[in-house]
Amino acid sequence: MNWRQYFDDDNLIALIDTALLRNQELNMMLKEIEISRNEVRARKGEYLPFVGLQAGAGFDKAAEYTRTGACG
Repeated sequence: MNWRQYFDDDNLIALIDTALLRNQELNMMLKEIEISRNEVRARKGEYLPFVGLQAGAGFDKAAEYTRTGACG
């Protein structure tokens, strides 16, 4: 059950939201969890093969009165 469903007082929910947003220890722990997950993904990438596909296109047009433009 979600804690928001448990409490039905809007003011209490707002206070809890504010406390959770401003809790430095909780925010630091969440960042550490995110960092750990990224490290796991990076280590899995070192061992597991992966396939990537990349495409690109480009066009260069030289100015008319330059060495490159005068030749074309």
